[in-house]
Amino acid sequence: DSDTDADTDADSDADTDADADTDADTDTGTVGHSAHTAVPPCVDPALFVGDPGWTMGLDVTGPGEWCATFNEARTLEQEQLLKMKLHIPPGAYALPTTVGTSPFRMPVCFETAPGSPLQPVMGADGEVTLTMSTFLKQDHYTWQTTQPIEDGAGHVIATFQMAGAESTAIGMAPPDIELDGVNASIYEQEPLDMALCDLAPYCASFVSERFVACEPVGFDEEHHQLTFTGGDVDLEFHKGGSFASTEPAAFLRATGTLDGTAFDVTDYFRLIYNPEHHHFSRDFAVLFDAPIAGACGLAVRNIDPWGNPPDTRVERVNCDLSLIDTRAVLTEVFVD
Repeated sequence: DSDTDADTDADSDADTDADADTDADTDTGTVGHSAHTAVPPCVDPALFVGDPGWTMGLDVTGPGEWCATFNEARTLEQEQLLKMKLHIPPGAYALPTTVGTSPFRMPVCFETAPGSPLQPVMGADGEVTLTMSTFLKQDHYTWQTTQPIEDGAGHVIATFQMAGAESTAIGMAPPDIELDGVNASIYEQEPLDMALCDLAPYCASFVSERFVACEPVGFDEEHHQLTFTGGDVDLEFHKGGSFASTEPAAFLRATGTLDGTAFDVTDYFRLIYNPEHHHFSRDFAVLFDAPIAGACGLAVRNIDPWGNPPDTRVERVNCDLSLIDTRAVLTEVFVD
């Protein structure tokens, strides 16, 4: 059939009849308007590889979900294709406390955007390396894990890496590490950095994915509120703190109207963000749940919280963010 509802029957499509159709539903059947792949059934926690004698806990709590963040070296269009979620089954895992390299594999799976150049799945065993040094009456532990990621056909296309450090009084065991997917304050981040890298060293290339909390509750909330010819938009943006590098941040919600039709979007895959260094200039895009007046969404480019040139530009865009037309900006307010 050709309905557009979100159905729950058990056939291979997304409606309540028994046939397999090809309509553009907004559910997780055939990919329709700017849809993304459904949340995958993640891997079994029992696929974790480590030494059963390890005593340091690595505990995954909460939803076990992290979101790929922006890379200021990319464009807004590249960010759209590289949006990705990391899923780790909640559970109790472990890390070594003895210096050296050991077999290791974290059970991971990935949820990707449509058209992504990466379709990663968990591969073979990797390894974890622990180094330790003593300085100023403390023991300093550093962990680095790497494991191969495949394309589904057995070809290694990337590596998944975790890295972290802990310090203790001399002779004391390091505390357990908890990955909870929450940033409780503007400077708090996960105790392990998590990244999906192509095969270049040090996660150096533009396709590197770094995973952070999807909804950083402790970050400062900011809003960019604009009116433009035929509509308005409020962009809700949460920004953390940093002592040197570009601050972590997340684009969490876009609300407004376009040509008389309201929208309210919170889906991570439909909210796209890319900044310049330290967020001095900011580009946003929102893809509507369904097209509005022939447009897949809006792009808002060159936002500067301090009003520096170039001027902010509002665009109606297609699903790939290509330009349909521009709308004149009437007012612009920054709320922090």
